[in-house]
Amino acid sequence: MPHHEQTRLSATVGDIFAHRFVLQTSQGNVLADLGPWGAEAFLLTTGAHVHIVGERKPSEIKVRTIALEGGKAVTTDHPAPPYERDQNHVDPRMAVQVAEKAGFILMGKPRRRLLAWRPEADTPSGV
Repeated sequence: MPHHEQTRLSATVGDIFAHRFVLQTSQGNVLADLGPWGAEAFLLTTGAHVHIVGERKPSEIKVRTIALEGGKAVTTDHPAPPYERDQNHVDPRMAVQVAEKAGFILMGKPRRRLLAWRPEADTPSGV
């Protein structure tokens, strides 16, 4: 099965590890991840028959919706943050001052980590 494609499964919940759990399918066991927000929104129980929709990753399925047999689907995506995740307002001079005060010897200039690609600006943010 290709990775990063939407996957639909109906299976029985096996072992549960916080917000991750094992789905017992006819093809074998599959690891699924509800995420912390999904685990708060949907109570997993061992032995329950569930239907999931999610994104297939190399090691697990990231669950987007989950429902009990005959039940209503619950969305597991976490809410968007109430602020823009742009960190261009951070002044690297403060980090340099703190590092020098702690006794570190700086080699080169601070570089910003690439946070996200913003196609509307046609430039990477955080650079």
